[in-house]
Amino acid sequence: VKANNDGGILPWIMLIGPPKWVMTKPDQYGANFTPFPFDREAWKQTAAHLAKHYRGKIYGFEWLNEIVPGSLCDNPVADYLDFCRIGTEQVRKYAPEMKTMAAGGLWPRNYLLDLLDAGLGEHVDIIPVHYGSRNSIISVKKDLAARGLKNSVIDDETASGMTVFNMPQLVAMTNSLNQCRHVMAHWPSELAAGCEMIVYFGGRGDACGNWSYLLDINTPRPVIASIATVIEKLGTARPIGTYAYGSKGYIHVFEKNGKGVIALQPASLEDTVMEIDCVASKAKATDYLVTDAGREFYLQGVKNPADLNVTMVYYVEERFDIKKRT
Repeated sequence: VKANNDGGILPWIMLIGPPKWVMTKPDQYGANFTPFPFDREAWKQTAAHLAKHYRGKIYGFEWLNEIVPGSLCDNPVADYLDFCRIGTEQVRKYAPEMKTMAAGGLWPRNYLLDLLDAGLGEHVDIIPVHYGSRNSIISVKKDLAARGLKNSVIDDETASGMTVFNMPQLVAMTNSLNQCRHVMAHWPSELAAGCEMIVYFGGRGDACGNWSYLLDINTPRPVIASIATVIEKLGTARPIGTYAYGSKGYIHVFEKNGKGVIALQPASLEDTVMEIDCVASKAKATDYLVTDAGREFYLQGVKNPADLNVTMVYYVEERFDIKKRT
């Protein structure tokens, strides 16, 4: 935690398994991605200690990870709801600036709906999804709105795995572009749908590649450039809306510092021509991989549309006040 803080990063703590001392079944080793019977008073004291100890050092807490109802509890809704309620009460008491999250990737959907109906939205600040999409973000936001809830929705685990073990270097780089496509296609669509934060899964060096953006601490993979591109273009942008471009794909529109930023998302990996009417004297386009040479170019013309052969996602920035055009 200190190393993160020293680097300007505010992490959060995910309780993946229960502390042994709060569990009520001596023979129960771990939760295995399910809720579990627990000692309410022991958990209350533990949550209070965690909140006081980590105050000012972390963003908050995520109560378990990718849980399903499982078979450990007679009532998995009531037990998990109590776990969140007690934990969040202590966090709000001793570190009110911290945020609390339900278990990311909690499923199936009917389990989430039962929890929301039982009051989960009041006992956490954030509802996270895992490996989300535009549709999954919209689905959760609709479920919350139908219950009068305004919890934040985030995607706190997403990536595309790709092993490159023993591949020739050029083949490894070419195949790894699938990871770039995942970031460039999914992230703008989720942000445009109202997702408030996205977290990439895989930050440790991995000689096989797999989910990580690093082969080792000194060897980044192509996806790191895509992540940097999305952060630079959309990290502080405000979503305006998403529009279908016929059958060719989607146009996600954002506003950033009074300028328009458009993310073009093709429907397939085949070459797709998407015409963008440049209303400014020139508009800057950036593709999926930004190199030292730039890989940025300008689209000229006020009246003539610019034809882009899109096989990834492009970001088009136009110099106009988008507020006057919405």
